[in-house]
Amino acid sequence: MAKHHLINNPLFVNEITFDEEDEVIEDGDHNRPLYIEGNIGVAHLRRILIDPRSAVNILPLQSLTWAGFTVSDLEPTDVVICGFDNSRKATLGALTVKIQMSTLSFKVRFYVIDANTSYSALLGRPWIHKYHVVPSMLHQCLKFLDGNKI
Repeated sequence: MAKHHLINNPLFVNEITFDEEDEVIEDGDHNRPLYIEGNIGVAHLRRILIDPRSAVNILPLQSLTWAGFTVSDLEPTDVVICGFDNSRKATLGALTVKIQMSTLSFKVRFYVIDANTSYSALLGRPWIHKYHVVPSMLHQCLKFLDGNKI
């Protein structure tokens, strides 16, 4: 699983770097997606995909159920998600929940889909940009700027 670092040294607030110490995998020659783990509701989710290409945060229906929520907890939306193969999937609705990763806590708006996915949740650009997250797929870790946004 990925590591995360909270950068809180005022001298480096606007500078994030990755080096060999950040590498989770010794061999940098890999093609792995970046997964982290965290808690949503009562569920501990082990395969939360970090995807900077995604314009939305996605929660599969199965993960919604594991977390202790139901479809009746969702806000109605007209959002349709386009997959990498240009297929379209209507969302069941949206839900804003707290996600806990180690000592860090975030509010995330997820769009819920009824689909079999390789991930238990997907965090895309909305989460990455809101919380100033810098992911490194190569190093398999995340770094955050400490701006009291958590």
